[in-house]
Parts: sequence; C-alpha cells; structure tokens
Amino acid sequence: MVVIPGFIVFAELSYIPSGAEVGEVSILPWIATIGALALNVVFYLSLTLFLGTVSNSRGAVVGVPIGFVFAGMFLGGALPEGIAQLTPWAVVSPLAMELAEGAKDVTSYVPAIASAAWTVALIGASIWRFKREEF
Repeated sequence: MVVIPGFIVFAELSYIPSGAEVGEVSILPWIATIGALALNVVFYLSLTLFLGTVSNSRGAVVGVPIGFVFAGMFLGGALPEGIAQLTPWAVVSPLAMELAEGAKDVTSYVPAIASAAWTVALIGASIWRFKREEF
C-alpha cells in the first residue's frame, strides 16, 4: 500500500522534468519516509487484527481504527508533547515530513520506536488471544 506508490512518485519526481520542480530527489530520505509511512500502516493493521480477536462486532473492528485516525487528526496537537510522541499519530506528520525533506538531524525517533513497540505489543496480544480461542 505504501512502497509501490512511493517509488512511483519517486520516479516521477526524479525522472520526469515537469515533476522535478524542487530539483534532485535523494533516495535515502525517500526510503526512510516510505518506511515511516509503512510503519504507520502496519500499526493500524495490527490494531485491527487485535480488535478482531477481542470483539465479535464488525463495527467495532472497523470503527475503532477509523476513530483512532480521526482522533489523531483532531486531538494530536492538543496532547502534551511527551504523550503525543508515544502515539502513532506523531510518525506521519513530523517524522515523515522531516525525512522527506532530507533533514540531516531528525528531531526525534521516539514516535517510530513507540509505534513499533505498540505494533509488537498488539501482535503479541493477538497471538495470545488466538491461542486461547477455541475453533
């Protein structure tokens, strides 16, 4: 969902003269940005998987992740900085943008590490629930 469109956009910006308005695009920051976006997608996939193991309601399995995305858009700036850094909402906006711009010093990798930790915890909880479920 992220990798193929990301590299298509990279090719367009790099090799099509009309698309390269900003000049030469560097591949390493672009790959890091694609990785940050992919981490965000994997978090939401693991959240949906976990919710599928704890709920029999399709509405909850679909609605909670969508609500979480909207909550991040509206409440992300209202949270204290320390708490906001521990949410996956902080991966997309600041971290991915800094990486896309090719910033030499990214201000913080905490959102990426926290999102990876949340993803591992959600997948671990899902596996634990799978083992407890009788088919």
